[in-house]
Amino acid sequence: DEPLEIAQTLHQGNILIYTVGIGDEVDKKELLEIATDQSNSYHVNSYTSVKDIKNSLLGRVCTDARMKDECDASNTDVMFLLDGSSSVGEKNFGIAKNFITNITQRFEITSGKIRVGLVQYGTKPNTEIELGSTKKILDLEEEIQGVKWKYGDTMTAEALRHTYNEMIKRKGKSRKRAVIVITDG
Repeated sequence: DEPLEIAQTLHQGNILIYTVGIGDEVDKKELLEIATDQSNSYHVNSYTSVKDIKNSLLGRVCTDARMKDECDASNTDVMFLLDGSSSVGEKNFGIAKNFITNITQRFEITSGKIRVGLVQYGTKPNTEIELGSTKKILDLEEEIQGVKWKYGDTMTAEALRHTYNEMIKRKGKSRKRAVIVITDG
């Protein structure tokens, strides 16, 4: 699984990519190369430490998309790529879902200004929440929490390719776009 080629395609499409690596098995160099910029790459030691980067990541996404304090922007899509591989484990998968829920609570999704989607990946990616399908923050939270852990290998390139082909390419280029990859491998 070689995600760098598809990451370059996403970069050329003016899509901001943020990476969150969790644990000792993460290839930090690769995550730096996947991210749009070095400052868009995060690393924490454990899933319980993910909450420590929430404000920094949210601040970066909001600033990069030129949003106001509460991420109240027009025409912005945020896709989360959530690693659901076997190495994550069910408990850590729940922590990652809570992290995503906490970040999205600050987004203005009711008006469609910000559209949120979620792809879970392991051996194969699966769109769990279609981009912009949910217009109420409580419904979005419920959908995120309802995502079931998938298992499989960590195929990050396949997840990025899926996101590009199925979500971003189809949805047009008139919106600002960010992809947040959360992985432990």
